[in-house]
Amino acid sequence: MKRNSYVLIVVLLCLACAAWSDGIDVVVMVDISESMFPVFDDVVTYLLRDLLENRLHTGDSFHLLSFADTPEEEVRIDIEDRSDITDVIDRILLLKPLGQYTDLIAAVDFLYGYTRGIPEQNEKLILLLTDGIHDPPPGSPNRLDEADALARLLESSEKIKREGWDVHILRMPGTELAEVSPGQIGTGMDLLDQLSEQLESDVLAYEDVEKESLTDQLTGFSTLRFPDPLGRVRRRFSTSFAIQNNSSESQIYTMTDIESSAGGLLRRAVTVTIPAGQTAEINAPLRLARGIEAGKQSLDVTLAFADPQLRISPLQGTLTFEYVPLISWRIAWERFDLRRIPLPYLLYALAILILVGVIILLVFVIRHRMHEAAFDRLFAGVAETRKRRRSLRPLIMKVDSQNPNIGTRNIHPVPPGSRRSVGGDGSTFLIYYILMPRRIGHIRNDGKQYLFIPTRAEFFPDLSKPLADCLDKPIRAVSSRGREVVFHFHEYISPLEELNRLMRSVPKYHIGDVPLKHQTGEKSAAEHRGADLKGGGS
Repeated sequence: MKRNSYVLIVVLLCLACAAWSDGIDVVVMVDISESMFPVFDDVVTYLLRDLLENRLHTGDSFHLLSFADTPEEEVRIDIEDRSDITDVIDRILLLKPLGQYTDLIAAVDFLYGYTRGIPEQNEKLILLLTDGIHDPPPGSPNRLDEADALARLLESSEKIKREGWDVHILRMPGTELAEVSPGQIGTGMDLLDQLSEQLESDVLAYEDVEKESLTDQLTGFSTLRFPDPLGRVRRRFSTSFAIQNNSSESQIYTMTDIESSAGGLLRRAVTVTIPAGQTAEINAPLRLARGIEAGKQSLDVTLAFADPQLRISPLQGTLTFEYVPLISWRIAWERFDLRRIPLPYLLYALAILILVGVIILLVFVIRHRMHEAAFDRLFAGVAETRKRRRSLRPLIMKVDSQNPNIGTRNIHPVPPGSRRSVGGDGSTFLIYYILMPRRIGHIRNDGKQYLFIPTRAEFFPDLSKPLADCLDKPIRAVSSRGREVVFHFHEYISPLEELNRLMRSVPKYHIGDVPLKHQTGEKSAAEHRGADLKGGGS
């Protein structure tokens, strides 16, 4: 009983862990020092707003941290109601990069402590946006020489690495090192490369990224592109969505639904596997709802995928097409009006119909005649074949002193151009009462006559060449032990045919006719009786 309880607890824990891992906590730490001013609006528009409006799902959380002289928390929101995002975006828009210093060590320490305090059920994605320059304000405990500053930074980043959090770094264009007095202690140190190496995170340069794809390339989230206008479609049609896998691993994408105001459009789930960094299309079979109006349509749809952890956008878009329904014969006939067609066109159409009818009739007659001729030729050939088969009787081989009551084992047809073997066991015509090898000779039909050809001359001392016209002729063979056997070939006549021949050979008499033999005897006896009567009377 205790063992079963342990198993149940383990199963429940596994299920709970699976349920907890559906969401993601995104922590963005952004540098708001003065060096970020030229690009800060792009960061807000193409990264922060894009994350909130398009990338995060219900169950996720978003955290915005800022650092310059000191690190601070700016925004914390759990994604439950999409209406809450508006207030958060307004708060972000008020954020301005006005800091005079950049304390990178304090920022990393604060990032670790803050992320450590977020509940653990979701995965963590950390985005660090900075120019990488460590320039703390005067009086800061992190205003150290380069070696001590690097050691302190690596100590803080090691804690983040041990947690196994996913960290992505975007290097922002900042102040040139030559302008920040590199000779002074604690100022103007570029520590970003050492930090990324410690965290085992690649550094993405802002100058190498297109603004519109900033979120995708920094986070590894997938990008979906809706199709161009589809043109004319029926109620059932297919369309393709382009998906770009921006992650470093191959991904499986399973589309499960396409929702619209008219209901679900996807006929069945579809799947595509896309290697890392590549783009492929997923072909979706769609079916429009009944009752949709014919003509041009712009249908707002929302896509759904099977994996709840899959980050792909945009999931909302518009399908543009022209719906052309199939028209039934009844509706087409109701819409058809002869009065709208000019008279010459009607006459042309009538003439074409008559011409087509004549051509079809001629083709039918010609094919019918050709079919009859081919039919006659075919059956003429069949009749000829049957006649030829009836004229060709099978042969029977009779062996002297051998029991003839062996069924049909020695009765075989020998068609023109063929031959049949003669000999012991394994031959077509069988000699079995004396031990003979197989195929010591064969009988052949050359189309004009039958020939017996000895293939092993030592068994036929009387034959030095083929025996022509061999039917009804005795053929002597001698076994290896000197025993003789004589056999003949005859045309086979079945017992039934022999009986029919016998019956046909009996003369036919009509009723009333008197057989000749009996008629002569009876007539003489009657005459004698008549004479005796006359004599007695006299």
